[in-house]
Amino acid sequence: MAGGTRIFLHVRPGASREAVRYEPLRGGFVVQVRPRAEGGEANRALLRALSGWLGVPPASVRLLRGGRGREKWMEIDGRTAEEVDRLLHLAS
Repeated sequence: MAGGTRIFLHVRPGASREAVRYEPLRGGFVVQVRPRAEGGEANRALLRALSGWLGVPPASVRLLRGGRGREKWMEIDGRTAEEVDRLLHLAS
């Protein structure tokens, strides 16, 4: 897929478990990851979690913007926007 599907996420590092849920007031999905936001560990956990939930190889998930913040723009290859939305809703 040229360019991939872009999604906006809010990430909460340091959670007790990995989880995703849709929050309409935030305008998108909130993803909880276990690692704290130190040394890029939370970003790596986010990439692994999205890869698993979306059924794509880790190399198909990229962080486009927000590497040092909690609000992230991600790009996913191999899935349409509708598939990404459906799969993240199923994972929540």
